[in-house]
Amino acid sequence: MNVPFVKLAKGSALIFLIQIVTVTPAFAYIDPGTGSYLFQMLMAGLLGSAFAIKMTWRNVKTYISQIFSGNAGNDDSND
Repeated sequence: MNVPFVKLAKGSALIFLIQIVTVTPAFAYIDPGTGSYLFQMLMAGLLGSAFAIKMTWRNVKTYISQIFSGNAGNDDSND
């Protein structure tokens, strides 16, 4: 292996371990504005995922019902 790379990896690992061992409490908090923003993002993600699953399931169900009804290649719309 390349010697400078090994020295860099060992040095980085040592610095990482020192930082992990010497962790002190941050005394931080999430203010109500940030908390409500995170909650809004979580709910948007969950509802967006639910909608995507619903639409995908509807397409799969329609495709399967067309296969079993014998109308797989026919378009019933009168456009």
